[in-house]
Amino acid sequence: MSNRPIAAVSSRSRSCSRRIDRGISLHPRLLKTFLAVARSRNITRAAEAVHLAQSSVSDQIQSLEAELGAALFTRSKTGLELTLAGLALKPIAEDLLRLDGEARAAVQAAAG
Repeated sequence: MSNRPIAAVSSRSRSCSRRIDRGISLHPRLLKTFLAVARSRNITRAAEAVHLAQSSVSDQIQSLEAELGAALFTRSKTGLELTLAGLALKPIAEDLLRLDGEARAAVQAAAG
């Protein structure tokens, strides 16, 4: 079993990062952006959905791909398409964001 932390909370921001076996950090903001691109299949529409500049969305996707060591999208005539790595990440990203929301709600409820 690894001695790496499962989750860490940054003192500068309230975002929670998930750590998995290889020490990869999956920040909720990156996962939200990834899912917006996956759903819209378009960087511009995803940027509008997450209220970011198009260049920020591109930068975040590149950052996530670099962190994971795999391309998540390919370009096609009909827009961006998920690669096999992207298809594998999508349900996990959805679960992590759901758990992040549940954890925040539980903590807020417990804190009063």
